[in-house]
Amino acid sequence: MTFKTIAVCCVVLALAVGAGGCGSMQRSAGLLDQLGGNAQIKALSDAFVNSAASDPRSSKLLSGANLGTLKSKVSDQFCATLGGSCTAPLTGTQVTEAAKKVDAPTSSALTDSLMKALDTIKASPAVKEGVTRLLGPQLGGIVAGLV
Repeated sequence: MTFKTIAVCCVVLALAVGAGGCGSMQRSAGLLDQLGGNAQIKALSDAFVNSAASDPRSSKLLSGANLGTLKSKVSDQFCATLGGSCTAPLTGTQVTEAAKKVDAPTSSALTDSLMKALDTIKASPAVKEGVTRLLGPQLGGIVAGLV
């Protein structure tokens, strides 16, 4: 093999690896688009916060919080997590640390609230499942970190 052949192979390999990375980013952004974009994220976060605030298992976590402000921050966090161009108010580390403050019943209530909120959104079951997979494990940390 000549140096030129090796160089061409390296360039092709680098492009293939780079394209694979971009594809995963497109799938995330595609999920946000399939959900309906920023307007649907706002509707989802509003419904989620309303449901969590009315559920006795999670309402204590939200007691004293300004729900309007919380809805806006949750919307930005959901948007960023789903691959949108929004700026997340919390880092991954902050979400992880805040999640340690949430007990199992509250976490379960937040998951139930997300499921109820997703029922208000017009999207395919596959899109709803994708949203649940991405947001579900982080809900406790998101809410606890934002209140």
